[in-house]
Amino acid sequence: MKCSKSSDAANRLAYRTLLVFTGIFTFLVDAYPLYAASVLAANAFVRCMFAAAFPLFGNQMYEALGYPWASSLLAFLTVAMLPFPYIFFRYGKRIRGTSRFATQG
Repeated sequence: MKCSKSSDAANRLAYRTLLVFTGIFTFLVDAYPLYAASVLAANAFVRCMFAAAFPLFGNQMYEALGYPWASSLLAFLTVAMLPFPYIFFRYGKRIRGTSRFATQG
């Protein structure tokens, strides 16, 4: 049985989202092994706060900017965050060195 294109796209998006979350969780546990449960709980809390806050301004943003510009704004914010994994890869050891909770290794 052949899947529709929208179902195929949704499956790809879900797979990529899972890869991103797995990478973030693995990094957090590796960086803070003694506080792994706390750091994962803090990550979930921040993620849930963003999910709870977005509906408060999302409708107004789409009504004020229109669908093309509001979606473009979100895309631009996503593109602006693209360098962060490379920054953490390059300067991660130095950044973790300033934390009293991160492992020294």
